[in-house]
Amino acid sequence: MAQGTVLLLAQTLIDQPHSGLR
Repeated sequence: MAQGTVLLLAQTLIDQPHSGLR
């Protein structure tokens, strides 16, 4: 249930070039 949301959030963050994780 929550795993799906986490996956979606992670994919969205990765999709964003201005994530700032790097």
